[in-house]
Amino acid sequence: RSTWAKRAGGQFFTDARVTHLALSLLEFDPRSGDDLVDPAAGTGGFLLAGLNRIDTLLGNGRRNGAREERVVAMARTRLRGVEVDADVCTAANSTLTARLGKGDRTLVTQGDSLKMLSAGFPDACGLRVGFHRCVATNPPFGTRITVKDPTVLSAFELAVVGSRLPQLELGLGRLTPRAPDVLFLELCVNLLEPGGGRLAI
Repeated sequence: RSTWAKRAGGQFFTDARVTHLALSLLEFDPRSGDDLVDPAAGTGGFLLAGLNRIDTLLGNGRRNGAREERVVAMARTRLRGVEVDADVCTAANSTLTARLGKGDRTLVTQGDSLKMLSAGFPDACGLRVGFHRCVATNPPFGTRITVKDPTVLSAFELAVVGSRLPQLELGLGRLTPRAPDVLFLELCVNLLEPGGGRLAI
């Protein structure tokens, strides 16, 4: 896929040094109950950084079969992502499967996180409002893309009247079309566990 095509869709993939830094700043530690979700998972960079952090935390320099099983089990229960682009989702799951082996379900679900919020988060996506300890993501952004779907917009406070942007007159009230990064900011905050959640975006 060309660089232009990715940017036209707001896709800017995150460098591994940035994902590693984000997980360090979040102090992600599944041993203390943390989980990590990425609602715009892309190729799975933040989840891979989460896997690497689990590997480091459980490692202490030792490599053996039992430890590897613990890393895989913890990663499978503590890492989740959602990606709208089917091809990119496949790439993310391929990368994670190469490290973890095949499991009973993939870590990245193909779907639109913004639409899932308005549908009440189907269980299949693994994301829940007010539940997660760590969210790390690089959502789609840019002036070329705008969310105009009233069903999606009505689920977000940041889309309700209050700006000077053009507004849609709907039975639900007046809504403002928004760039997806604005809505993802609200989505990510909503995903966090109150009082204990941390966000790197």
